Amino acid sequence: MPSGGIRKLISEYYPLLGILIGIVLLSVTLGPFENGDTELEYEAALGVIKWGMPYMEYYGDMINQPPLGFYIEALFFKIFGLSFDTGVALITLFGLGCTVLVYKIGKVLYGKTTGLLAAALFASTPWQLVLSRSFLIDVQCLFFSLLCLFVGIHAIRKDSEKLFMVSGTLFAIALLTKFFAIFVLIPLALFYFRYRQKNLSHIFTVAAYFLPTLLLFFLWYDVIWGRGILYLETHAAFSHDDFVNFNASGVVPSYFFVGTFLLNYGLGWFFIGAVGLSLLVCLLLRKFFSRFLVFDLICLVTIMSVVGVNTFLGVGLNLSFPYNNAVKYNYQSLPFFSLLAASLASKCFSLFHFPRHPEGCNSIPLLISSYAFQGHGNRPARK
Repeated sequence: MPSGGIRKLISEYYPLLGILIGIVLLSVTLGPFENGDTELEYEAALGVIKWGMPYMEYYGDMINQPPLGFYIEALFFKIFGLSFDTGVALITLFGLGCTVLVYKIGKVLYGKTTGLLAAALFASTPWQLVLSRSFLIDVQCLFFSLLCLFVGIHAIRKDSEKLFMVSGTLFAIALLTKFFAIFVLIPLALFYFRYRQKNLSHIFTVAAYFLPTLLLFFLWYDVIWGRGILYLETHAAFSHDDFVNFNASGVVPSYFFVGTFLLNYGLGWFFIGAVGLSLLVCLLLRKFFSRFLVFDLICLVTIMSVVGVNTFLGVGLNLSFPYNNAVKYNYQSLPFFSLLAASLASKCFSLFHFPRHPEGCNSIPLLISSYAFQGHGNRPARK
């Protein structure tokens, strides 16, 4: 690349590079974090190296997760050496990739300012910092999910069947990493129904979107593993640990357990306050912010869907794993929390740029509150 092109690239992305460098410096002072799940997934990655399959010798069976993430980790171990710290370094790299994709999606939907602030908020939350320093496949799954969404948004806007199929392939990869990737279909479907054009409006195009998923799952579960997709469905539905272990008899599940996690551990009070105020500003001034309203609603519906499923599993079905693992079950909603909170700044700038607009003049109290929340939106949560 010519030196002029490099300078142009650096000048365009230096704020994002600053965020990434800052997060790397912060991350190396943390972790790696370990628990029972990280040990199991590390053993599954070792199984790929030893036997070519994510086999756990202690349990005498394959791990009850899709396999792709463990093959990626095994390949990384082959190149850079086998150690737990090496594996965590890979997860940290995927975390940085997620930060870049949050910036890209925020820039496409809201603008560059929101994209940068969303990336900074996302990367510096206690939630993301902990998971990006843990040997878990959740960050890999989120990376491929966000990449699928980013490509899908461009495909819908450009009415491109080729990009749409690329997005479908990325969705298959994400789902073969972890089943939580299913949640990315919510924002993608909402964006599709709102902005689809002629080439992508056919039912056959939508059906073709899921062909890579069917092919990859058939290849793994029928050809390689040999147990069949029907085994996957019955195993996931009836014998997966997350769906057979109930809360202890003396435990009374609270419907607010996800909110408790978000407020006290994952995000913090000011972050959630910024999200709420961002939605409030957009709804009260929906005519002025008509360009943002659709994207805000997409983020809100995605968050409510993820949180709602976790609440139903943890309280409605009284399952202990979803109830005690809100950090993982709600992780797919984190980018959308970040986008909503960050868009508050863009909304404030828009009102300040139009001081004579009647809605802008009547919104001074909201603006003052908005900047107060933005100033404290990422204060570390209390434990």
